[in-house]
Amino acid sequence: MPSGNLDPLESLPLYTHLFFGLGWLAAGGAAVAIALLPCSASCRARISGRWKSRRTGSIAANGAKDRMQPSAS
Repeated sequence: MPSGNLDPLESLPLYTHLFFGLGWLAAGGAAVAIALLPCSASCRARISGRWKSRRTGSIAANGAKDRMQPSAS
């Protein structure tokens, strides 16, 4: 923007275009996030399943499992 006194009617189209663009960008991001919700649930389930299999798979993992769970005393 040019320096000095600027009439608001001259800067209005610039800001209108900027904020409409940002609004469309936000709407697109929200649509993508909503579309990925089912995928995130299945990915979370897969990761959880892998974590369970890793915890019971080896001696080192069993030691980690013991540290993660509270003692039964």
